[in-house]
Amino acid sequence: MTLIRKISSAIAASVIGYVLTLTGYRSGEGAAQPETAVWGIRLIIFLAFFVLMGIAYFVSWSFKLTPKVSQMVKLLNDKHSLGQELTPEEKVEEDKIIKEFVHK
Repeated sequence: MTLIRKISSAIAASVIGYVLTLTGYRSGEGAAQPETAVWGIRLIIFLAFFVLMGIAYFVSWSFKLTPKVSQMVKLLNDKHSLGQELTPEEKVEEDKIIKEFVHK
């Protein structure tokens, strides 16, 4: 995970640096930036937001956890933590939840 994080940070920094170079960004304290550099910065921020929100939207759209399932999981966890027996219907629900959400 650390390797992937470092690689993605390096790629992001390289892409941002390349885009800023293409748009005429001037480094140095107090350097006035041309309008193209300002638009380059805006483009970077917009595209990063658009890509990340698109990924988040896709993940949330494909996520199967509903409030009803969440309540059932909480009930089952409470019963397990208190050492209570599950009813046959609850066992069926538990098996269904495990098959759908637990990846082994």
